[in-house]
Amino acid sequence: MVAERMRIWRHCAIVQAKRQSGKLPMSKPKLIIDTDLHPVPVHEQVGEYLDEPWRSRYLRGDHGAGHPNLYNPNGVMKSDAVTEDGRRIERSPETMASHFLDVYGIDYAVMNPMESMEHCVSPDAHYSAAALTAVNTHFVEDWLPVDERYLASIMVAFSNIELAVEEVHRLGAHPRVCQVLMVSGSPFPLGHSYFHPIYEAAVAYD
Repeated sequence: MVAERMRIWRHCAIVQAKRQSGKLPMSKPKLIIDTDLHPVPVHEQVGEYLDEPWRSRYLRGDHGAGHPNLYNPNGVMKSDAVTEDGRRIERSPETMASHFLDVYGIDYAVMNPMESMEHCVSPDAHYSAAALTAVNTHFVEDWLPVDERYLASIMVAFSNIELAVEEVHRLGAHPRVCQVLMVSGSPFPLGHSYFHPIYEAAVAYD
């Protein structure tokens, strides 16, 4: 696991060195890492990673605590991120790679999933933890094998710190999991000691 993670970062350093030395085209002089890629989970696939009673609840459309819809009036997703027939690309790892990563020459992309962050702040501790575990598994199992440029995040629910820590330990050693994703709408400031167990678990895999 550690060796594979080191391979990724070594690759980043080698590519950067080659570009600076002129061995790779200077039209792209720096390594490009998209740190805020927004894939959208396929709910039916996420459901395969959930046991009952959570599976039925998730597939009925319970995807978290909701939000106040205070979005940018122009939207937050690329309006041109569509296929030739007009379909959005965010639910398919193959289409995302061919219509976004390839087009913009992106070397690595850190996935911060949409339609899942509301679970992070849900007061329903056990359901939200189970749902996020399934979402995390969906991206590790169904996205990472498709293209080596994808890097995954560990999403955790705030309402039960013990379950959040378990999730960090479950995936923390995976070589292509690069961060714990925590939303800003937390019950306390993120520097509060309430969150320290999550940080302690995360740095164990740094």
